[in-house]
Parts: sequence; C-alpha cells; structure tokens
Amino acid sequence: MMMERILREGKEAQEDLEKIRLSENVLQNDQKLLKFYTGLHEWSVFMALFNLIQAALPRGIKLSQFHMVIMFLMKLRLHLEDEDLAQRYSIASSTVSRNFNRILEIMYIKTKPLIKWPEREVLRSTIPYSFRKFFKNCALIVDCTEVFIENPSDLQAKAQVWSN
Repeated sequence: MMMERILREGKEAQEDLEKIRLSENVLQNDQKLLKFYTGLHEWSVFMALFNLIQAALPRGIKLSQFHMVIMFLMKLRLHLEDEDLAQRYSIASSTVSRNFNRILEIMYIKTKPLIKWPEREVLRSTIPYSFRKFFKNCALIVDCTEVFIENPSDLQAKAQVWSN
C-alpha cells in the first residue's frame, strides 16, 4: 500500500516536471502550449525545423538538443530573460546565452536558402510613390514601429500583446 502510493507520487512528480520543462510528449500532445511557447502552430512544423538543424546542434550535457531548441524559441516568442530560462532548466544563465547565440547562427545558416527575395524592381514597385519620389534607390521599407503599453501581469495577456 505504502509502496504503491510512493510510486504514484513519484510518477505524478515526474509528470509535473515534464510539464514544467516542456517535454516532447507534453508539447506534441498540446497544440495550445506549443503555440504559446514557440509560436509554431503544429508539431509537424516544429519537427521539420528541428530536423533541419539537429545535426548542427551542440550535444548538451545538462540539456537535450530538443530543450535547447525549445529554449531558443521560448526566448524569441516570449522574450524571456536568460536567468528565467536558466532557473527553469537548472543551468547557468551563461549557458542559456551561449546556446541561444549558437542556435541563432545555426538557424541563419540552415534557413537562409529557404528565404527567397523578389527582384529589386518587384520590390520597388510595391513602395508608395510618395516614398519613391524622395528615396529613388530604396528597394524596401522595414517598419519597426513599437507602441509601448503597460506590461500585463497575466502571462496569457502578456503573450497576446508581445511584439515580434
């Protein structure tokens, strides 16, 4: 009786830990969580991205390649601090930073061939005339306007107003 209770409690604790650390099983079976933490709508999209970069990822001692990618996406999506992620995954904040920079470089190298820019003239044809008149050689406009608001304390609301 006592042994069964201990085993059950151990299993429950393991499941709780999986949820906190966002295990593959948890994210694969909960599309809402996957979207919230990574910004990706489907598990198959995550796996396609993961498979694209996996061979180039460093092999971690304390952190699996899967969790390295999840942490990278969480930092991009939720703008979490290194210290927050370090606490969640029981690693040093310098490890979070180092892994983020490595994965960013890997993502750049692996996804660069997938991004196709239109020809310069096609780009120029979409620029408003009033802009083209003063900036004759401009090919595109990058708008990085941000409107600052009070930061919601509720995580769901914070994710909904977060700007990427």
